[in-house]
Amino acid sequence: MKPCFKNAVIACEKIRASLESYYWEGISERLHVTMSFGLAESTAKKTVQQLLSTADTKLYEAKTAGRNRIAY
Repeated sequence: MKPCFKNAVIACEKIRASLESYYWEGISERLHVTMSFGLAESTAKKTVQQLLSTADTKLYEAKTAGRNRIAY
């Protein structure tokens, strides 16, 4: 895993954890927000369409694995 991709994973995890633990005061007492991410690592040989397709597939994997997670 390239350092910049690892940083992207770390950033997504921070966002995911922040949303999960945030207290949504004034919106709803029982509101619980989570977020799933699908990430694709870029290479010189991959097109933008291939990257988007991979990220979309990974997002679907994250959701079917229970949501509130990062798949890459």
